[in-house]
Amino acid sequence: MIAVLSIHLDRSFFIGRAIDCDYTIAHPAASSKHCRLYALQVDTSEVLVCLEDTSTNGTLFNQRKISRGTVILSDGDIIESADRDPR
Repeated sequence: MIAVLSIHLDRSFFIGRAIDCDYTIAHPAASSKHCRLYALQVDTSEVLVCLEDTSTNGTLFNQRKISRGTVILSDGDIIESADRDPR
């Protein structure tokens, strides 16, 4: 499933199984708080959108597993639960 998410500078956006997440995933491979998305503005006024993996099993970022790390996202990046078979 593909979803377009809106991220704002003033708050984090959580993805996971927990009902208090901003975007919920009803899949057993997803952690209750699987990952956190947030935006930050750097000195040049550019806005960066970051993904922080907070899961137990890791997160696939463009088919590469990240575990407890943070990456900067770009338009078109694909994020998946790491327990899935990447396609």
